[in-house]
Amino acid sequence: MEQNMERKLQIVYRLLGDDDINDVIELLIEHYLPNESMSKCLSLTNEEMRWYADDVARDVVPQGVSIGAFDSVSKKMCGLSMGKLKCYKIPSSRRSKVPEKVLYMQRFEEWSESCLTEELGTSNFVIGDIIVVSSEYSNRGIGTELTNKFVEFLLDLFDKL
Repeated sequence: MEQNMERKLQIVYRLLGDDDINDVIELLIEHYLPNESMSKCLSLTNEEMRWYADDVARDVVPQGVSIGAFDSVSKKMCGLSMGKLKCYKIPSSRRSKVPEKVLYMQRFEEWSESCLTEELGTSNFVIGDIIVVSSEYSNRGIGTELTNKFVEFLLDLFDKL
């Protein structure tokens, strides 16, 4: 009998809450923003990535439609699917303090999401914004499962309306 003690990966999926914001920020900084097209084009520094991730996490997570994937043994967040119920608006109180390159990203997000409202003629929609999985957990179906869980959650949500 082989003595391979490699543990079987067990992932738990759940809605994210305010207590998860710091984990979301770290996951975005480590595994999303360094590979995201616009942040690469702008050559965001670590400080700028932190600024952007902090702003996104504090805006999106409290809306209650983002799902996290957690390693059941380590309890570490290993993936997330971010969902939004409203279009992004740059917080006016922070606008003058935002680093210039981060402001470019925020303005683009604000503009592109406002186009949805114009094109659809309503702001009554959910945006599935970001799906990211930690590189050490990649190629294990976690991103696919996050997508499926997000769709299931939305179907349940709309059935209740």
